[in-house]
Amino acid sequence: MKCRSTASRLATPKVDSVIPFIGPIPDANMTPGRDGKAFRFAGANDPVFIVLHTMAGTVASTDARFKKPQSKASAHYGVGLNGSVVQWVREPDTAYHAGSLTMNLASIGIEHEDGGDAGAPRSEALYAATSSLIRDICERYAIPITRQWIVKHSEVPGVATACPDALDVDRIVSMAASSSVGQPSLHAAGAVATETIVPDTPPKTAGATDGASARPAVAATPPPVAALEDIASSIYGDAGRWLDIYHAIQGVVEDAPLVKLLDKVRAGNSDAPAGAPAPVRISSPGDSDAQARDPLGSKSAVFGVQIVYLTILAALAIIYFVDRNMLDLPPTLGPVPEPVPWFGALGAVLISLVGITEHMHDWDPAYRFWHWSRPLLGASFGTISVLIFQAGILAVGTQPAINGGGVSKDLLYYLIAFVVGYREETFRELIKRLTDVIFSPGQDGGTVVVNSMAPQTGPASGGTTIMLLGSGFDSTDAVRFGSVQATFHIDGDGQLTVTCPPGQAGATVTVSVTAKSASAIAGAFTYA
Repeated sequence: MKCRSTASRLATPKVDSVIPFIGPIPDANMTPGRDGKAFRFAGANDPVFIVLHTMAGTVASTDARFKKPQSKASAHYGVGLNGSVVQWVREPDTAYHAGSLTMNLASIGIEHEDGGDAGAPRSEALYAATSSLIRDICERYAIPITRQWIVKHSEVPGVATACPDALDVDRIVSMAASSSVGQPSLHAAGAVATETIVPDTPPKTAGATDGASARPAVAATPPPVAALEDIASSIYGDAGRWLDIYHAIQGVVEDAPLVKLLDKVRAGNSDAPAGAPAPVRISSPGDSDAQARDPLGSKSAVFGVQIVYLTILAALAIIYFVDRNMLDLPPTLGPVPEPVPWFGALGAVLISLVGITEHMHDWDPAYRFWHWSRPLLGASFGTISVLIFQAGILAVGTQPAINGGGVSKDLLYYLIAFVVGYREETFRELIKRLTDVIFSPGQDGGTVVVNSMAPQTGPASGGTTIMLLGSGFDSTDAVRFGSVQATFHIDGDGQLTVTCPPGQAGATVTVSVTAKSASAIAGAFTYA
């Protein structure tokens, strides 16, 4: 595996416990690399964070969500209630976990299992495992083990969330900072699990310990700002949480004059408040450098385009309902009412505005083409959906009823067009599935394969739950114990759950599975 430059090398710490890598994650849910950022902590002006989350479920359910391209979400690590640790995204790559492109590029995300109850206390095993993991990450990237740089998801500027809820982050940081975590050091599994890049380190000085000399010097934590300390004391009763206040202000006024003032800190301007850290701004939405590179792709420009679209649609609606003759259009466009494409375009523009708002903090200019074409896409998909509705549910060739005022009575058509314009992605998926059904070859019975059956014995009274694993179970018609049919549940194409029927003590019967015209022998079952 190639390192990124000759100035970096692959970290080779002693591995006490190897973390399994359960990726890869779809490309839609992560980004290779860090957008050119040298991923290491270099002080307050160039920091690296660790962001802690709760899964709102289990490792298995989170794994399933991260591997669905439409989720647009991922994290680097996951920690289970039993203390197990897994890895989804390699550390040199960007996971989509913080709700902010800026923070995603500058952080490692760690999810924590909560079993579906975010307010429940977490296990001792989870705290020990995540503390060890965080300590290992911080040592490799020279991240200070403090609450400034190990943060809750809810503390990311501009992100409205309660995550990680009841997870005690202060306790985790305290355990990670101490030498009594009580857990062996955790590491990603070398070239298989992670490509961990660390900066070259200076040579050891005489008498220096391994921990002190093996990584770059860490910039001192910025001294507190007196005004922010006073506010923190008033709100939290703890002046030490002044940085929380700073982050909150930064998130609210990201593009306001305060940001310009804070940016001066990076340049060493003496007009800025003493000790205030420079904001973390890599390629945040609204940044002047991002707009200079692609002004038409900026969030504000695309938002303005959508407002123009909405204004035009509003004007057309007024003209249509006040004096249709001004447009000199026929009452129908083929078999669909004239306003159908208008309703589709309206829905599309509204969903575009919603998307821009939701992605305020992780705006990607590459999506500008999708937004620019929204009215046309909405009108097209809305019209197609109504045509399909007419052909499939009403009657081919039926013309919508038109009243004397020229307004269609078939408001259902308008509703369909609007909803499809608003959720065209769902409509496209529906059409894809419909096409797959139409053009898929007919069922020929296929094949059924049974790989295992467990257990293979049970009481003569029946009722034993038996698991069959194999393939071709989707179309299962029957499962028989000898000639007796059993009840069963299709868990998936590769799994059946069967309830054993009563039988004769000491008898051994053959278990068979029938699906369409195919069948297979699962094995022998003995009644005890």
